[in-house]
Amino acid sequence: MPFVVKTPLPLYAGLTGIVIRITAPGSSVRVNGVADDAMADEASDGLFAATIAEELVGAFTYTIYRSGTIIQSGWCKRIAAQAVVILDDPRDFVSESLTDGELIASQILAGLDSVSITRIGPQYTPADRSITLIAGDDYLVANGNALTFGITLPGIDLANSTAQFAAAAGYKTPIAGTATLVDVNTQSPKLRLEWTKAQTNKTPGNNYSWAVRILNASLLQQTIIMGPLTIKASPFQ
Repeated sequence: MPFVVKTPLPLYAGLTGIVIRITAPGSSVRVNGVADDAMADEASDGLFAATIAEELVGAFTYTIYRSGTIIQSGWCKRIAAQAVVILDDPRDFVSESLTDGELIASQILAGLDSVSITRIGPQYTPADRSITLIAGDDYLVANGNALTFGITLPGIDLANSTAQFAAAAGYKTPIAGTATLVDVNTQSPKLRLEWTKAQTNKTPGNNYSWAVRILNASLLQQTIIMGPLTIKASPFQ
């Protein structure tokens, strides 16, 4: 089934002689043949497209040439359900769901000299309630990257309760953390989890289990959430 690969190349808008070569990782031989695929500049707007005839399965590398000179390269893969190739290089990410103008705009913005970074908190997956932390990182409300949940606990007096966090894995040192109930006197009470770098600086692994319990004024306790926890190694350690 032929399908189309698109990539924005604004600097080459209106030019011809641009081709794409898709190869297996570590190989210089084109997939299922020796000829490169010609890329056409759609409406001379800098969005180039090529029809790819091969049935690609898995990940591949691509190289785009003009007159024998490499102008772009990276990784690509087929999305079977859409029969398209997505270029996985973050600067050249392509999706059929974007308009041609959006693709070109994203390419131009990616090429600017400035970089915008948004801080993110712990990775949390609602499906299995799993948490992933980076060893030696701080996750604090003061830094804007604590983990916060909205909670609904009928019958529990949150205004007169406290929360406790715990995580453990067999004989490994338990992981401490701070669990705080916030906005308990509003219509949107929340549970906030925080960790300091000393608390996350533990042996990497994915066999930890975590839980939070609520203690009321009489110290009666109830575990309200639990799931797996992973500590990922940091390249800074």
